[in-house]
Amino acid sequence: MRQGSGVVVGPGLVATNAHVTAGALSVSVSLGSQIWRVRSRKDDLHRDLSVLEVPDLPLLAVPMAVSAPALGQSVVAIGFPSGQGPKVSVGRITGLWSYLGAEVLQSDATTAPGSSGGGLFDENGRLLGLTTFIFPQSATVHFSVPAIWIQDLEDDPNAKAAPTSVATDLQMPGFLQTLASNPANQPTWDAFAKIWVQSAPNDPDAWFAYANSLEPAREPERIQERIAAYERSLALRNGSPKVWNNLGASLELLNRFQNSEAAFRRALALNPRYAMAWLNLGSLLLEMRRPEEAASALARGLELEPDNAVSWARLGDAHMDLNHFPEAGRYYHTALGLSPFRAGWWADLARACAKARDETGLRQALARLATLDPSQAKALEKAF
Repeated sequence: MRQGSGVVVGPGLVATNAHVTAGALSVSVSLGSQIWRVRSRKDDLHRDLSVLEVPDLPLLAVPMAVSAPALGQSVVAIGFPSGQGPKVSVGRITGLWSYLGAEVLQSDATTAPGSSGGGLFDENGRLLGLTTFIFPQSATVHFSVPAIWIQDLEDDPNAKAAPTSVATDLQMPGFLQTLASNPANQPTWDAFAKIWVQSAPNDPDAWFAYANSLEPAREPERIQERIAAYERSLALRNGSPKVWNNLGASLELLNRFQNSEAAFRRALALNPRYAMAWLNLGSLLLEMRRPEEAASALARGLELEPDNAVSWARLGDAHMDLNHFPEAGRYYHTALGLSPFRAGWWADLARACAKARDETGLRQALARLATLDPSQAKALEKAF
């Protein structure tokens, strides 16, 4: 048996989390000694929601919040952990995460196992969301799905129960990775990463997350702080290719080329099929004026990730440095096939064609460049 909490959201309707009901052969709703049969349900595994139809339920629905939740807003979490309760906890909204067109709520109102599907309310008792899961590394980080999704699921005529699976999209750590990859969540991710490091200073994933939160920064002090965080993560768990790769990229920004190369090679020793590490290594070697090695590394990475236009152009640069002009032209052409509006690459292609004495290719490249950057096209025509 699996147990969770729920909120009455309409006449004979109870909302809970899909991970509470998914996979169940039958579902019932209880309050104290009373038990009601669930006639049908609608599930949304992407949003971890389930709406239960309970025809004989005599309980009144809670009111829905009419305004969007705000950072710092006072909240009350109510659930029935282990079937006992209710357990009431007061806190504040500590984060708002953009996800699937709405905002997943982060709060410090504590919940416990069995509270999944319980209510997160504002001070006036209006429903803001359903308490969904706890961030295991911190007792002060709890996530709730927004109440606005409940109405979406109720109104969806195609929604139906998914009895064969208990998996939903809102699971650690994939859920956090999805949130972090959205640029709109960058300020929230920064604050979250700091909480994570403070709560779990010996967790390598916390230091990796903190380093990633510093990733957009280009100031030397911030880059050095990012390097220190990656190194701390590696000191706690040495075998992560992604951390070594990211460390290498940060070291390169400070012109610590030898250390950067060593980090990329360490990543590749751990995972020889890590495309980004090959591509980063190739770009670094090109910057270090080792074009033959750069061309080899870039080619290896492009075998694994052939749709990386920037790396095709860099492979062209490496072959230009090697005086392999026809090959360089082919690689620039491949890059432009993936990203055709890069004027600089059309200029590079024109130069490669000129060096290779490919007059047809030169004319075509200059003609295309003229549509994107006429002044650069004219300058190249005079040079050739």
